Amino acid sequence: KKKKNIKKFKNMLIENDQNRSKYIERAIYNYITKTLKIRFVSGQVYEYENFDEEVYDKFIKAESQQAFFTEQIKPNYDGTELLLD
Repeated sequence: KKKKNIKKFKNMLIENDQNRSKYIERAIYNYITKTLKIRFVSGQVYEYENFDEEVYDKFIKAESQQAFFTEQIKPNYDGTELLLD
């Protein structure tokens, strides 16, 4: 796994506040950089680059965000764990 240190989230444009998962705490998509950041309830944060906007829209509307993540995001996008200071 790749890891990268960051101090805080920057330039976040759209935040998912419709939590439909007991494993995913927050999802933030940046339409300019096409990156998705997901914070899990464990505290881990992952960033997915070159993330398709349509996939994000389907993700936030999914009945189960955890199932969508497991079936559509995890196998198709490489995530980088962000280590927060």
